[in-house]
Amino acid sequence: MSNSQFVHLVARANDPRVPLHLYEIASLLWPRLRRTFPDALAAVLMPNHLHLVTETTDPPRSRDLLAHVVGNLSRSGLRWGVDSWQPIPPADVIADLEKLLRVLRYGALNPVRAGLVADPLLWPWSTLRDVMGAVVDPWIDGDRLARVLNRDPRTFATWWHRYVSTDSSATA
Repeated sequence: MSNSQFVHLVARANDPRVPLHLYEIASLLWPRLRRTFPDALAAVLMPNHLHLVTETTDPPRSRDLLAHVVGNLSRSGLRWGVDSWQPIPPADVIADLEKLLRVLRYGALNPVRAGLVADPLLWPWSTLRDVMGAVVDPWIDGDRLARVLNRDPRTFATWWHRYVSTDSSATA
């Protein structure tokens, strides 16, 4: 993409008990996110919020697209009360490669930090699994992520796993 930027987007449900990670909800939300943000570098669904890092030429439009996706989920008739969301903050433009690395690792480790899993690869609603080759039809292309991060695609998965897992919060 020409003139593109990477942005970090977050959407939070108003009710902190909303289980976005339950299959009934996540199986609706995940493919909608994937269709809307094909150029994403990472995504993770948490129990009451989601993180998305994507490439865009228009950060405010990306924020609006995310608001549309979660708004449609609210109108899907789910019985779990996913009916209201906090206003989605402006897209956080990621200024440099070091910040991009930190944001990507933060998202991958969010389920561990929340005490939901001991290993981030165990969390089913994270694109870390895509990059590591644990998904049949990956949303996130590990080779593309390697290129964005200026890493050799042939050794990227090993390097990425080490980078993510050496964060002190990677163990519960």
